This record gives sequence, C-alpha cells and structure tokens, in this order.
Amino acid sequence: MSFKKYILSIDQGTTGTTALAMGSDGQMLGSFTKNYKQIYPKEGWVEQKPEDILKSVKSAILGLFKNSELKPEGLISIGITNQRETVVLWDRNTGKPLYNAIVWQCRRTTEKTEQMKNEGLADWVRKKTGLTLDPYFSGTKMQWLLKNVNHNNKSICIGTVDSYLIWNLTGGKSFYTEPSNASRTQVYNIKKHKWDDDLLNYFNIKENWLPEVIYSNETFGKVKGFKPLLDGTPINAVLGDQQSSLFAHGAFKAGEAKCTYGTGSFILMNIG
Repeated sequence: MSFKKYILSIDQGTTGTTALAMGSDGQMLGSFTKNYKQIYPKEGWVEQKPEDILKSVKSAILGLFKNSELKPEGLISIGITNQRETVVLWDRNTGKPLYNAIVWQCRRTTEKTEQMKNEGLADWVRKKTGLTLDPYFSGTKMQWLLKNVNHNNKSICIGTVDSYLIWNLTGGKSFYTEPSNASRTQVYNIKKHKWDDDLLNYFNIKENWLPEVIYSNETFGKVKGFKPLLDGTPINAVLGDQQSSLFAHGAFKAGEAKCTYGTGSFILMNIG
C-alpha cells in the first residue's frame, strides 16, 4: 500500500505549538495548535514550564493526526522552528528540568546587562556576537540560572528550546543546536562559528553544558519514544523562528527583508 509522503513541521512558539504537515508539492495537509500558560513571578519576569512546552508539542502532533487523514507511514522527515532566546536548564541523567524556562521577553537580568555596559563590554560583545547588550539574549539568562538554581555541575544541560526539544524527541540521544539559535545566546562567536571561550569564561558557563552546534540542515537524530506516530523519523532541519520565516518567504537575495508580526514585531534582512 502506498501512502502520501509528507514532512512534519513543529513550530514551537512563545504562547503555543503548531504541528503542520506539508506534502512534496508544497501544499499544507493539516495543522493543529496547542497553547500553554505563561508564568509571571514578578514584574518584568516571564517564565514557562518546560514540561508544558513539551506537552504542547506532543498534543499538537497528536491533534494533527487525529484531525487529518495522515498516516504515520507517509512521514519522511521532521523540521523544528522555535522561539529563540528562551533558556532551559535540565539534568542530563534524568531529563528533568531544574527550573522554569526563562523566556526571551524576561527582563530579570537588566541590572547585569547595565553592569556590563558600565564595564565597557558592549563593543567587545558586539564584535564577537553581533548583538547589543540586552536582557533579551540568552547569556545573562544562563548565568542567572546557574547562579540561582541548585544543580550538579557534572550532569546538567543548558540550552535554547530547540536543544531541549531535540533532546526529548530523541530520548536523550541527541544534544544539538544550530547557528540561528546559537547566535542569539550572546556566547556564540559568529566569526569563528563556535562557542566563544572568552564569553563562556565571563558568564561561568562550561562548554560541555551546552549543545553541540551543527549545520541547520544536518540530521539531528531520530525520534525515539513516540510510538506509533514518529519513532525512527529523522529530524533534518532546525531554525530559529524568525530566520525560518525569512527563509520561508523566499528572501534568498542580499537586501531582501521581511517583518513578522507575532508575540513581538521582528524585522530580518538577508545581508548576503
């Protein structure tokens, strides 16, 4: 028996997750969205439960299959796009999160970024990362988690949402990220294409706590523990949400740009 072949896109956003299936002709075959709660512990603080993020992914996928005529046998590949600067800290041995995810919107590290500006570090950081000093990015969030959350230095993983999803979807077999996410952490050197030793030392982050950075279109592992729908399916593409949207809109030439209106408003340009 032949089955219509399709790819599954997992769009893990700030307020919810959408699972979308697309055929080889570019036509959408179905989609399903599952929202989840935001947490506001203090003014300016924004968190999410990593377990809720993961549940929303699984619920969106189950909803997609339940509300469409798709067959698991036709699934050939999975792609992931995700909210970018949000950070998760979890235990490598148990897979359990050690604290809530700190969301990209969170401003709890404003004092730290102001301190860095006063230390004259803005230009130093920008030359390495291309980023301004702002609580928006992940580096100070990672530092806050490592300072304020009890953990075992020998068994922790810390990363953006893509790495947390890859880890869980592959049953803890794969711990990867890719440049469009890594470049938003403020500890990734965009010229050397690697985690930056100087910035890691400054934030007291060990490289082995972070995911390995591979190309955006490499194989990130195969799904394990999601029978009978996804098991064995390769994850072949990962991109941060805004870069993914730029790519999807066909902005392949230098100077082409687009603006996304979502939880925030974002302008991205292909600079060649």
